[in-house]
Amino acid sequence: MRGAVERSTEYPVVAVDRALAKRLSQRTPARFGAEFTRAGIVDADRIHPGDQLKFQIFETVDAGLLGSTGRAPTLIGPIEVGGDGAVSLPYAGRIQANGRRLEDLRGDLETRLAEQTPNPQVIVTRESGSGFSVTVSGNASGGGVVPLNYGQRSLRAALAMVGGAQGDPALVTVEVMRAGKRGRARLDQIQTVPGQDIALRPGDAITVTTEKPRVAMLGASSSQGAVPLEHAGETLAAALARAGGLSANSGDAKGLFVLRSTNAATGSEKPEIYAFDMTQPEGIFAADAFALEDGDVVYVSEVAVSRAGRAVRALLGFTQPVDQITSLGG
Repeated sequence: MRGAVERSTEYPVVAVDRALAKRLSQRTPARFGAEFTRAGIVDADRIHPGDQLKFQIFETVDAGLLGSTGRAPTLIGPIEVGGDGAVSLPYAGRIQANGRRLEDLRGDLETRLAEQTPNPQVIVTRESGSGFSVTVSGNASGGGVVPLNYGQRSLRAALAMVGGAQGDPALVTVEVMRAGKRGRARLDQIQTVPGQDIALRPGDAITVTTEKPRVAMLGASSSQGAVPLEHAGETLAAALARAGGLSANSGDAKGLFVLRSTNAATGSEKPEIYAFDMTQPEGIFAADAFALEDGDVVYVSEVAVSRAGRAVRALLGFTQPVDQITSLGG
């Protein structure tokens, strides 16, 4: 009976049909939680520690307070906003800037300078790529500091700025570290699921990781060893075909097994063994629906005649196949 569990061994052996294969292949992909998805687009006009600010100060007198002549503007900066969120300017003192808009800081400066020079005019600008930025590292095509400019304040925009991520999106995980909190999502979810293309915050650290899943082929398959999975969700039938299939001489089509130490679909940490009968159409369909996971072991058992044939050849020293031996006499 398909889906039945054989408990005669230490680990359960589950006979797999197509319906069970589909259930086992359903995985819940990593996605960002509400603390990340509910954060709106950050206001680019807000000042943050680490920002590099430039100031142009215009005075209405020839002999200006700040030393400019001919009423040309006095240029100051760039000045970095300190860890305490403040900046220091001549004749204005130390001014708190963190969290304020550029326009608010401009007005505050004009008010302070007006006490010492008539009708000053101030322009405040922020240099691109300073404190208002995020970092991208890992398996992205590029990396480094990415400024949160207009139109570039979402996760996908930041990844695009460094050339995108490498590999199958279903095998790429993007992690965001923000103020001591960590969020993770699979790239295909970021690209397709509403809300997963989260808004970024200055100081976010983005790490891109590309999985390289492999399975082990053992037993009477045409080839043995580690077989890389070409994409997420590659099926048992597809991976076995790339490995050359079952050995024509010794592979037992009734004895195809997948050994799995942990099950990401069910959350089980107990090793399980899944059995496929490839002599039946249902077993072939099941193998074609069963998605392999990183670390799975695919084992093909040998037919009894193959084991007996090897024993006879070893005993008698023959090299030809047993089925070609017509007589042991002279």
